[in-house]
Amino acid sequence: EKVKKLLNVSPNQNIMKNMVKKFSIGSDAGEDSIKSSIRTRMVEVKEGESIRSILMRTLLIRSCLVKNIGWWSYEFCHMDRIRQYHAANLVDASTGMMKQRIESEHLLGLYSGSGNDVEDYPDDEEHLYVINATSSNIDLSIGGRNPKAILENLNKQHNDQGPGGNGAVYIQEYFHGDVCDHEDVAESVIKGGNIVHGSVERSSTVRFSCGKTWDIVNIKEDQTCHYVLDVTVPELCEHPLFKAAVTQTQVVKCLPL
Repeated sequence: EKVKKLLNVSPNQNIMKNMVKKFSIGSDAGEDSIKSSIRTRMVEVKEGESIRSILMRTLLIRSCLVKNIGWWSYEFCHMDRIRQYHAANLVDASTGMMKQRIESEHLLGLYSGSGNDVEDYPDDEEHLYVINATSSNIDLSIGGRNPKAILENLNKQHNDQGPGGNGAVYIQEYFHGDVCDHEDVAESVIKGGNIVHGSVERSSTVRFSCGKTWDIVNIKEDQTCHYVLDVTVPELCEHPLFKAAVTQTQVVKCLPL
């Protein structure tokens, strides 16, 4: 309910409408074509803009990100939810068209109530939730809900492709997923800390990094019923905490003695 209210009042909900209006001027392209073009464009990052603002303006104008890994598909909807599902392709007898039917699914976490909002920590504390950042004076030991040990553990779990830029990742949690009925849930209790009526909820950690595309590049279940998603966002490459360090060179001119 909180997520719905946020999305309804957020000015970012008008981004797509405003952008369609802007790019439709002097164009014969249809609205769907313009929307498709907008979704492939990078959003201009403003100087001093917060990480959360960049993510919101970038990801809310796009469809949920989906990645298939074997039997399961994973869907990440920024500022909403993460789910795991298995879908079967069927032929609609009435139309002859292929359609998908969800046969099983699990909610892996919700954005709402998971400690990611400005009410939970201000923009000037976002750096506490960034690991392996460019700035060397960031103190990760005071990361609030992400203690240094957890951050260091997540930092070691880089995907095969690895983050772009300087390798920094920004952490957000998604709690309050479905109840986990797996018999081995001890680690999940420690990780998520969400115990409801003696049961453990599924939860996820999202690691945003600089990358060439808007994509889920890796997913792993690091603990029972806890998942880690690596999501790349090109616009993050323009944020100071994600920019690759610039190697300064000095030209030395030698003169004969």
